[in-house]
Amino acid sequence: MRYLFAALALIGSVAASAGATSLTQPYLDDRSDALALIRSYYNALSRQEFARAWSYWGDDKPAADFDAFEAEGQGIVSVDLVFGEVFSEGAAGSVFHQVPVAVLVTREDGGEEQSAGCVVARLANPQIQGVPFRPMHLVSDTLAPASGPPEDTLPASCEPG
Repeated sequence: MRYLFAALALIGSVAASAGATSLTQPYLDDRSDALALIRSYYNALSRQEFARAWSYWGDDKPAADFDAFEAEGQGIVSVDLVFGEVFSEGAAGSVFHQVPVAVLVTREDGGEEQSAGCVVARLANPQIQGVPFRPMHLVSDTLAPASGPPEDTLPASCEPG
């Protein structure tokens, strides 16, 4: 099963601006689709809400443990995201969404880190889930350091094969 969403779209800054505090950034927690999930994840990081950011991941976390994850996220004040076309397909009662993304992270000291790659989100069929319910969550990413205009670093596709 294949669904195609959203052509290349520049999504504004997740945080209000560099140097902003979590008190000035609006809270965003939306798992309604893969793009909203990714925006919400980076919103949590830019607000320094590491437990919330950690919760967007499924069983395979992006760090060895929560303390390492939190240490890596310290000092993030804003995140700019550019998304490509989402490729979605069903498999064994789940839908997997593969999202090309370019990420520009700005830190408190003014330093910037740019990366690009594919992010995978999963939603198990809500009609057949039991308790506890598992909302859409992040499964993996292949983000790697990048440089240049985000539109140029964005993968053309994240389709398998």
